[in-house]
Amino acid sequence: MLRAEFGVVPYMFRDDGLKRALEWCETPDRFSIRYIEAAGGAGKTRFAIELCRRVALKGWITGMLPREPRGVSSVPLPRLIAVDYVEESGALDLVTELSSLCNSANQMSPVRVLLLSRPTRGAGLHAAIDAVAQQPLAVGALLRALEKSVELADPVSALTTDQRSVLFAEALPRFGHGAAGETWRPTDQESPDLSDDHFAQPLDVLFEAFDTALTDHGGHDGTRPAVERVLNHEERYWRTGSAPVGGDLARRCVAFATLAGARDNAEARALLSLVPEVGKGPARRAVDIWLAALYPGDDHWNPLKPDRLGEVLIAQSLREESLRFKHVVRKILRLRSDRQVERALEVLARLTIDKVWANDLRPPLIARYGTLARRCQRQTRGSKDRVGATGLLDGLVRLHLAVIGNGDLPRLTVREMDALAAGLDMVRGLAGQFARSKDAAVLTTQYHDLCQRRVDQDPGNLVYRSDLANSYDNLGVLHAEAGRTTEAETYYYHSLKTRRELANLHPDNQAYQFALSDSYNRLGDLAVQKEDYDDARDNYHEALRIAEAIVGAHPTGSIYGHELSNCYNNLGDLAFKEGRNDEARRRYNQALDIALRLIDRDAENSIYQRDLSNAYNNLGDLAVNDDRPDDAKEPYLKALAIALSLSPREPGNSVYQIDLWNSYNNLGDLAVELHEWPDAGNRYRQALRIVEDLVEHEPESTPCQRNISVSYQNLGDLAARTDHLTEAGDHYRTVLRIAVNLASEEPKNATLQRDLIDAYSKLGELAMSSSEVPDAQAYYRRAYEVARDLTASEPDNLPARRDLMTCVLRLGDISLREGRHREAARQYRKGLHIARRLVTQEPDSAMRQRDLSEAYERVMRANRHREVRAVS
Repeated sequence: MLRAEFGVVPYMFRDDGLKRALEWCETPDRFSIRYIEAAGGAGKTRFAIELCRRVALKGWITGMLPREPRGVSSVPLPRLIAVDYVEESGALDLVTELSSLCNSANQMSPVRVLLLSRPTRGAGLHAAIDAVAQQPLAVGALLRALEKSVELADPVSALTTDQRSVLFAEALPRFGHGAAGETWRPTDQESPDLSDDHFAQPLDVLFEAFDTALTDHGGHDGTRPAVERVLNHEERYWRTGSAPVGGDLARRCVAFATLAGARDNAEARALLSLVPEVGKGPARRAVDIWLAALYPGDDHWNPLKPDRLGEVLIAQSLREESLRFKHVVRKILRLRSDRQVERALEVLARLTIDKVWANDLRPPLIARYGTLARRCQRQTRGSKDRVGATGLLDGLVRLHLAVIGNGDLPRLTVREMDALAAGLDMVRGLAGQFARSKDAAVLTTQYHDLCQRRVDQDPGNLVYRSDLANSYDNLGVLHAEAGRTTEAETYYYHSLKTRRELANLHPDNQAYQFALSDSYNRLGDLAVQKEDYDDARDNYHEALRIAEAIVGAHPTGSIYGHELSNCYNNLGDLAFKEGRNDEARRRYNQALDIALRLIDRDAENSIYQRDLSNAYNNLGDLAVNDDRPDDAKEPYLKALAIALSLSPREPGNSVYQIDLWNSYNNLGDLAVELHEWPDAGNRYRQALRIVEDLVEHEPESTPCQRNISVSYQNLGDLAARTDHLTEAGDHYRTVLRIAVNLASEEPKNATLQRDLIDAYSKLGELAMSSSEVPDAQAYYRRAYEVARDLTASEPDNLPARRDLMTCVLRLGDISLREGRHREAARQYRKGLHIARRLVTQEPDSAMRQRDLSEAYERVMRANRHREVRAVS
């Protein structure tokens, strides 16, 4: 009688909310979303049901979104679909369903979606809704609808004291007549006091009315919450039925069915194995039959509802396990069915709204953490026959944030810290890959704090020190991806120092040597990012020396081969940047040979497939640079084929989306080289669509913003080359807007400041080609000012000094064009001075020598103009 779908008690006090929701349904939007986030018992489900009933009267198809697809997305009629417990749906699976609904919507058959969410401890505001919006498959109209979605607060607002009394008076006789028939009469007992804050939610008032109606003596037991008293009535219902077991055993069976669920016989058997007291054979079958018939629903066993009632049963049953409590939770989290573990994680997360439960659930979760992390990894990977999913990852991250905060780390024992560390590094990595960037940042910081505490307690423990080095790397990656190279370098050097110490202590330990090689590669990557190619070369060669020694000692070790392949690619990239194409080709072919051998051993390994894709892309880049564009097409297309095969396997994996973006960009660049302008435009637009989707679901991600800037710049360059200068200007101004926003948010970030210099310079170059000299001068002046400020704050930043030199020379070009020869000569000499200093610092750099030569040529050009003017 308490279940929302039966509507035993009339729906009251929410007319304004229903009116606004009905108006929303009648708006002209073809697809629109609203959401409600509130605690259990606030009336979310009942509101959704009442809204569906009213909208159905208008000829719409309405109802709750079923777990399994039932063709609702193909019905050519207006539809209102409610999604209860968004957080339980699995963000990736839910986005797939919503995408189908969105694609099927039109003006004649609009779709409205109402998302219902229940917050958990440790989760941010609207965390479940945000997780849906961050999925890579949330694109286009669906993503716009998610971003424009509005929270409905009226349907779950707190009841006034008068409303509580009216609701109680309305509910009491309905529950009484429903339980005892029309002969039921209320007692003369005074009505309970409903002024306490916990009666602000409708369900708590209904619990009180239900207990009052069904209690023979009619008295109000103020010492126990009404939900517990209602649960006693539910147990009497079990006893009056055909329950083959009684007492605590029946409670435990229903509690487990409510906690983990059982969609089929196999899942039911797995749960009953956790309750050996029910016996075997006929006794167990009797319990199975009883539970299957106990509550209606789509599953083999269905949970006790309302959810708050079921959660109290779960809490009491687990408490009754006494010393076995942690053991029982661990066994539930060890169930073989991912679906059961997903549900258990979500339900346990709801219990943590009570801080006591957060503390009690921490030890059993930590005990199973490593195993759960590995299961998350397997589930997200998918296979040829199964698309990856994120249900386990979503549930584990939610429960983790609910029970393990940074303030909880000091309470952990050494054993608990070891168990947590075994999986946390993996989970934080998966969270970053599968569109949970905010959660990933929190978990990355927490993992580092955990590793530091372990080392502080046992400085001589080599495993702890190795994990700490990994955690420094993770923090370095976070900062490097955001363009904060100084901070990234600090963390990378912390990692290198620790790994070098470990490798020196145990020179025969291949894992320590492998990690040391990785540190040198990371520092090399960072040096390339700063255009310090000498430092990059030193680091890459050191990484290669170590990797070759490891592979020489373990020639069949695939993971070591992967690291060696990375080393060859890094050195190839560096040689390519420096114009040493023969050396680049040699290194790229070495990497390709390794990648092909690894694929032969394990064709389905996504890491090796990405290595192969990377090798093909590198060879394509080299062919283009060697003026052999026709030879580039085949390797580029092979790389694209690999990216296209990996992307559907793990739709939520942003790394694969970036690979695909890179491939389309490469093919676009190739089409430009071949003067195949329409094909170039198509490829660049395909790349843009991918990165637009990534930006839309992670708008605060600096790497995503920088990638979309690259796409717009590519389109701008193409438009400029084909004389579509207005279009080019539009694209370049978009690049500038992005650069200004990013640079203003992090004014000390040198990488973002250099992006801003490039954006101003592009518009200056375009203005010059359009003979808009004043505009060109203004843009180059702004670029010069940013470069000047950057070099003043970072005197050793060579790329920034080169930017400053370029801006000064461009301003000199403008002065010369306008006949201001003296000003041009002064600016050219200033540029020459910077070029000389750069050559002094990097005398072997071909790029620095070229820059110096060009600066000299400009100075001589200015002198010639002055001489001609003097003669005339």
